[in-house]
Amino acid sequence: MRKFKIPLFDNLRQRIVDAWLVEGIGLDEIAKANAKWTRIKRQYRNDCKRNGLSFPEHSHWNWESKAEYSTLFDMIQTRFGIVCRGEIQGLMLVERLTQLTKLPPDKGEPLIYIKFIEVAPQNLEPFANPRQFLGIGGQFISSAIRYSIEMGFGGRIGLHALPQAEQFYRSNGMVEFDKDPLHENLRYYEFTCQQAQDHDSPKRK
Repeated sequence: MRKFKIPLFDNLRQRIVDAWLVEGIGLDEIAKANAKWTRIKRQYRNDCKRNGLSFPEHSHWNWESKAEYSTLFDMIQTRFGIVCRGEIQGLMLVERLTQLTKLPPDKGEPLIYIKFIEVAPQNLEPFANPRQFLGIGGQFISSAIRYSIEMGFGGRIGLHALPQAEQFYRSNGMVEFDKDPLHENLRYYEFTCQQAQDHDSPKRK
């Protein structure tokens, strides 16, 4: 397990605070977070059903199960968590060597594939208004780029996005592909080495 200090914006106190990106975050910590997230999401889903409203597409995800399953694939999968004030504020699961780049000039080269990203309900609309911490999704994208560089993939990353998350990846400058019938008809997004470098360079200044 490795930890890296990162900044988050505390939306309630309106200031930047220190958080930790934890690579290889433990199952016990994930299980504790999952129990809290599940309670919040279940209540929100029930409220939506009573009022005839739609609810977030990822609201059924169970991170305890995802984390336990990932231990079977330690050679290719890594769990990341962002921790602030003693609580997990977001989780990400990435894979190595399972996908190849689609974009030139790197087409056919390996990349880091982001399998799942979820921001904790207390930091995500519509579960919370106002949200507690901001910038978690962006920190995960930057972390995946840095991990890709460390693995020798030059910053290349890719992912399939739920429809409700597509605008977030577009706003981060990722290249959008058609929907992929081999991945539940989800739309695919990708960064080349150069795009990853351009995306992350302001954060290194």
